[in-house]
Amino acid sequence: MNFFKKFEKLKVKYKTNKKRILSITVTAVGIACLLIGSSMAYLLFEASGTTQTISAGTLQLSYTNESEAIILNNAVPQSDEQGLNNNVYSITLTNTSTIKSYYELSLNNNCIVGNSYTVNGTSVTANVCIPNNYLKVAVKTNKDEDYTIKNGSNVILKGYLEAKENISFEMIIWLTEETPNDYQGQTETGTPRNVIYNGNFKIYTRQMLDQNETLDSSGANNPVLASNMIPVYYDETEEVWKKADANNKNSSYQWYSYESNGDKKGMWANAVTVTSTNRTTYLNAAPGTLIPMTDINTMWVWIPRFNAVTPSNYNGGTKDNPGAIDVTFTKVNETAIDAFTFGNKELSGFWYGKFEVSHSTLASSTTANNLGCTTTTCSNANGIIIKPNVSSLRRNSVSNFFFASRSMEQTGNSFGFVSSEVDTHMSKNNEWGAVAYLTQSIYGRCSNSTTCSEVYINNSSGYYTGRSGGNVGGSTPINGTYTDQTSKTQYNTYGFYTYDDYLLNYNTNTKGNKVQGKGTGASTTGTIYGIYDMSGGANEYVMGVLADTSGNPRSGYVSSNNSGFTGMLSDGTTYTGIAFPDSKYYNLYTGSSYTGHALTETAGWYSDFAGFVFTGSSWFFRGGNYNTSALSGVFFFNNRNGDSSNISSSRPVISNK
Repeated sequence: MNFFKKFEKLKVKYKTNKKRILSITVTAVGIACLLIGSSMAYLLFEASGTTQTISAGTLQLSYTNESEAIILNNAVPQSDEQGLNNNVYSITLTNTSTIKSYYELSLNNNCIVGNSYTVNGTSVTANVCIPNNYLKVAVKTNKDEDYTIKNGSNVILKGYLEAKENISFEMIIWLTEETPNDYQGQTETGTPRNVIYNGNFKIYTRQMLDQNETLDSSGANNPVLASNMIPVYYDETEEVWKKADANNKNSSYQWYSYESNGDKKGMWANAVTVTSTNRTTYLNAAPGTLIPMTDINTMWVWIPRFNAVTPSNYNGGTKDNPGAIDVTFTKVNETAIDAFTFGNKELSGFWYGKFEVSHSTLASSTTANNLGCTTTTCSNANGIIIKPNVSSLRRNSVSNFFFASRSMEQTGNSFGFVSSEVDTHMSKNNEWGAVAYLTQSIYGRCSNSTTCSEVYINNSSGYYTGRSGGNVGGSTPINGTYTDQTSKTQYNTYGFYTYDDYLLNYNTNTKGNKVQGKGTGASTTGTIYGIYDMSGGANEYVMGVLADTSGNPRSGYVSSNNSGFTGMLSDGTTYTGIAFPDSKYYNLYTGSSYTGHALTETAGWYSDFAGFVFTGSSWFFRGGNYNTSALSGVFFFNNRNGDSSNISSSRPVISNK
C-alpha cells in the first residue's frame, strides 16, 4: 500500500485527563529530500502507529494533498518570501466526539546522530541532525486570509474544536536563511555527509469536560482580578501586550499556563492597570486589543497558592546547581506556605509587582523621602509606576515605601483600585520567599527535579527595571563580548538587555538587536511572563524585621538612620516615629536564623549572599544590587537599618480582600 495513502485517514484517539495533557504522536506524510549546497540532505517525516483510546471521542487528522511526501521546491535556505512559494499541504482536523476538545499541533524532531533512517528504501545514517529552529512553517486556516509564519520549534496550530467540528489549514515548510553551513551535506574538505531532519507531527489533545476548566490544567488557582485590572498576554509577533481572555478558554488570547512542560511553560498570569484616560475603553474592549505601554501604569504577576516541601542540602544538587523545590498547588481549604495567610484570611494567591517600583515624576536618587508621606498616607503615591525600562524609585525609608504602597488604594487613586476589594502593601519577606520557591520549581526555572537555571542579573548601573546583563553575574558576558550589530560599537557589561530580549544602548531606551533569552533570562520563569529585578537592580527592602528584647519590631540603627517606624534602636533607646502597622503587614524574626521564607534553608544557593538581620541592622533586603555580581539572586538576603538609600527600592503586592 502507498505509504501516504496507508496513513491518510489515521484516527488519533486519546485518553481524557483533566489534570494533564497527553502527548500523542500522529503520522505525518512520507519523505522529503532537499539539497543544501551541492550535496544531499533529507527531511523525513516518519510514521508512528501508536494510539491511545477512550470511548468519549476521537480526533481525526487527514492529509488532502495527493503527494506521497512533503517536498521543498528549493534545496537551499530561503527567505520567507521565497519559502512561501513552496508546495502547499492541506490538512484537516476533525473532532468526531460529542465533547468540545482543545488541540495543539506541532513538529517533533526525533533525529539522533548515528541512527539510521530509511530514505526511498535505502538506509541512511545521520551524520548531522537539523534542529527545529532552522525550519520555518507558514500556516493558514480556512478562516484566515493570510499565512502566519512560525518557527519550527513552536506550536503550528492550536485552538478548540466543538463537537463534530473540523478545521482545515494549509502548511508550507522551508529552511530559514539563518541555517548555518554546519548543516550542509558535505564538510569543508568535501567529505559527503547525511544531514537529516527526522520528524513527525505531534498533537496535544484535551477534552473540555468541565465548564470551569481553562487552558491551564496545572491545578493552580485561577487569578482573581480586582476592579479595573486587565488580563494581558504578550504578542510575540507584534511584540506588544494585548488584552487576554479573562476566562482563559480562548487559545488565541490565552492568559496563562502554570504547566510544568509544553509550549506555554512559564506563562504566569500577568495583569495591568492603565491610566484613567482610556481605562473604560480597555475594560470594555475585546480580547486581542492592543494595550500600549504608554497607557499602562502598573504590571502584576499572579502567584497562586501552593505548599512546598522545605528544601535542604541544595535539594539533591550542589551549591551552584541546587535541585528543584517540590511545589504543589493547593486550594484555599488546603495547607499552604505562610505567604498565603494574610491576617485571618487564607488567600488563593496574590499579585506581585512585575518590576521594582518606580515613579512617573519623582527623581530616583536626588531627594530623600520624597513620596510625601504624612502618617499613613503619601501624597505622591498616585505617581507610582511598575513597568520596564524606567529607573527604580529609591532614596525612601521603609516606612515611606510601605505607606506609599498602602496609599495605592486610597480614595481617588490613579490605578482604579477599590479599597474594599484589595489590600495593597509593600512586599513582605515571606511573599518574596514564595516567589523564590516557585521560581526554583518545575513551574519556574527547573525543567525537572535536578535541572534548574539561575535567574540572570539586572546589572544596570542606572537602575533601569527589567534589564539584564545576559548572565548570572560577573564581569564576563555569558556568550563573550556584546556588540551592537548596527553601530558596531561594543557594549560594556552593565545591563543592556531589556525584558523583551532586545539589546539597548547603554543607559538609553534605544532598541538594538533581539537576542533570544538574554532579556527574559532575568525573569523568574525564563519567559517574558515572569517577575523581573529579583536578581540585582536595586536592593529591595521587604517588610521583614528583627524583634527587640520585648518581642516588638525594631526601628533601626540610630535616630538618624532608621525605618521611620517607632521602635527600639540599636543602642537600646526608642525612636518616636510612625506607629507600626498591623502585624499582618510584616514578618517578625528572633534569633539569627529562620527556616522558611527562602532564608536559612536556601542560604548560599547559587552562591547568593546570605546575611541575617541583627541588632545594628534590623531590616531585610533581598535580591542584591546591580554591582553585587554573582552574589545577587532570588536567594540573596542581607540587612540594613531601614533608612533611605540611593541603592534601596521596594515592590508592592496586592492581596484580595
